[in-house]
Amino acid sequence: YNKNKKIVAYDDLYYLRDINIAEHWNEYWADRESKGIQPTLKDLAHYIYEALNIEHEEVSLVSDNMIIHKYNDFTSLTFGDFLRMVNEVQCCFPHIDGLGVLRFVTLTTDGQYEVTNFEKIESDFDNFVTKDITGLNIYSSSSDLSQIYPIEGSGDNPYPIGGNIFLLSLSADELNDRCAIIYNAINHIDYTPCKLKMIYSDLSYGLGDSIHT
Repeated sequence: YNKNKKIVAYDDLYYLRDINIAEHWNEYWADRESKGIQPTLKDLAHYIYEALNIEHEEVSLVSDNMIIHKYNDFTSLTFGDFLRMVNEVQCCFPHIDGLGVLRFVTLTTDGQYEVTNFEKIESDFDNFVTKDITGLNIYSSSSDLSQIYPIEGSGDNPYPIGGNIFLLSLSADELNDRCAIIYNAINHIDYTPCKLKMIYSDLSYGLGDSIHT
């Protein structure tokens, strides 16, 4: 008799990522337009979290007060794509903890982030060379570059953000101002090679991508 069982563990974001939130998105814009309310990124994000009954921490993020514009009505928009785009602009990483609370991991400019909740299988990461982010490249699609920041040039190590509807719906002046805020939040962060003890090795590395633990 074999007592061993193969167990595959996923965090809650795995199960939420493919939920179609198009109906909630369309309802939000119809409601705000009927009331003459100017939406902000934080207001929309909280509306979607509550529509899906996702408990989330209250924390101030860099683009909370960003005025957003309706990009389109959708028939299909996954929660995973929505969460990625929100957190790209907020310069953070979404993570649902062991209590089921959606939290937002931000990195400090000294590059130090203390990880305390990993206990099991040890995973080693190779050393790698890092450098400062020199600018932003905003893409309307995977290959269509629509904006660089700073305007005079994004340097040799720009951070790419592609297909983000919150940025693509902005005017040229609004987009330039928002790029300045995003760039100032991330351009001095040094990413340091590290050694973690992890339950499983599924990490994501881009701003807005979920952190699986």
